[in-house]
Amino acid sequence: MKNEIQYKEVSVNVNGQTILTISSQHLSGIENIDEYKDVIIDLADSLLMFVGTDKNMLDAYVTLRPSVQRFAQEMERKLKLNDHKGGWMKMTPTEILSDLAKERLELGQALAIGDSENILEECADNANYLMMLAEVSASK
Repeated sequence: MKNEIQYKEVSVNVNGQTILTISSQHLSGIENIDEYKDVIIDLADSLLMFVGTDKNMLDAYVTLRPSVQRFAQEMERKLKLNDHKGGWMKMTPTEILSDLAKERLELGQALAIGDSENILEECADNANYLMMLAEVSASK
């Protein structure tokens, strides 16, 4: 049966109005979709329970703590600033560790000064290098 599927789609309807459609070809939702977050999560939870998947798995993918969201956004911002360097997959773990050592020094300087914005930036840089190390190591 799986090999025969050409198109799949799930829609979320509230009071007769389609508020979200997810398909193999597109994703669309109404403008104020955030107002229905709890409804969507509840329905997704019901769907996962119906097919036998643990609700904790859904929570891990859907809900980020505000501090994690802010930090992840800073990490992504810093990565985009360095996109011109061509990525990290061509780096060796030793090169990444060397760069991480430099970033740790920069973080120490930011902490000594006490500038919270700079501390956030340097923490994100350090986290990015740790993410790079994990990804490069996993690919070898």
